[in-house]
Amino acid sequence: MKSIDRKLILNNIKSYVLITLGIAIYCFAVTAFLVPSGIISGGFGGIGTIVYFLTSKSGNGIPVGVTYFVLNLIVFIFAWKIMGWKFIKLSIYGVVVTSVLLTLFQKLITEPMIDDRFMCAVLGGTLGGFGLGLCFNNGGNTGGTDIISLIISKYRNVSTGRVSLYCNVIIVAAMYIIYRNPTDVVYAFVTMLLTSALIDHTLNGHRQSYQFIVMSEKYQEIADAFVNEIHKGVTTLDGKGWYSKQSINVLLVIVPRIDKARALQLIKRVDPNAFLSVSRVEGVFGKNFDTIK
Repeated sequence: MKSIDRKLILNNIKSYVLITLGIAIYCFAVTAFLVPSGIISGGFGGIGTIVYFLTSKSGNGIPVGVTYFVLNLIVFIFAWKIMGWKFIKLSIYGVVVTSVLLTLFQKLITEPMIDDRFMCAVLGGTLGGFGLGLCFNNGGNTGGTDIISLIISKYRNVSTGRVSLYCNVIIVAAMYIIYRNPTDVVYAFVTMLLTSALIDHTLNGHRQSYQFIVMSEKYQEIADAFVNEIHKGVTTLDGKGWYSKQSINVLLVIVPRIDKARALQLIKRVDPNAFLSVSRVEGVFGKNFDTIK
């Protein structure tokens, strides 16, 4: 029992360390590349950036982290009424750490690390997406429009991703109305697209696998090769060619991304004339793969 508790504690510590690291990378990307270059990101961070630029004209601008925290506090009040306390407490850590680091980094970093605005958009979106993906992959979140998306999707038949996209479009539209600069809109969309792509890649990249469906007269040799060389299980399905009316054995195999090339070479070596299809799949659960969480 003690060993189980110790393992659970260590896993929780590891998760919080990786969540904090992911948030730190995201905050660094925003404050080192996006904010100093005048590039708006999505979510509450984007709103905080707009507020910072507007207030900077009349003196010291309101830090992005402060606006980020206040907006999340307002959302938490509604979310607590609708989603309950259990949902809220899972988000508090991420929001507090994000607000603190955004404020701290913004005080330390006053100039963009690269003079080229386009490169700042690329690096900001890439690093920000990787950081958020690392945070989400370990059970964390940074609040913001994600909470709004979950609240709306609870009562309306619309995906959280679509709601988040609508929120970001509204933020970019507000930026255009204020600054009337289409170049800034392009930079903002580049940042958002890269952030979204890196989040998906970070979340699903390590889970990505490939499904092979193989039809060959040498199916037994191919199956043995998969088991002995790649060490993956093979399922045999009974098939029938509708045109030829002949029975055929079909192999179903799922291999990790790193074994895709080896699997293709294996099939080609045993039977160059084999008929096969290869499909990319995500979230394969079970023995030798991921576990359902």
